[in-house]
Amino acid sequence: MASVFEKARECSPSVLILEDLDSLINDRNRSFFLNQVDGIEGNDGLLLIGTTNHFDRLDPGLSTRPSRFDRKLWAQLTQCSRNVLTCNQ
Repeated sequence: MASVFEKARECSPSVLILEDLDSLINDRNRSFFLNQVDGIEGNDGLLLIGTTNHFDRLDPGLSTRPSRFDRKLWAQLTQCSRNVLTCNQ
């Protein structure tokens, strides 16, 4: 994970998308991850996007603390969208 943040900063401006945060962050890497998000090393030019299918399972340090993930968007698949996804597979 350290190399991912390092590369994103090196290539800034950049977008870093972290998929399934609820399973990515665990007790072993939680402190390191939160320090990276808080910008201990500077996050100028870095847009961090995190995804999850289980918002309720996210660490409260990610889901409720301001400035880590400032905006939360919920996307609901409609039946039509599900049919399109099924057809494209």
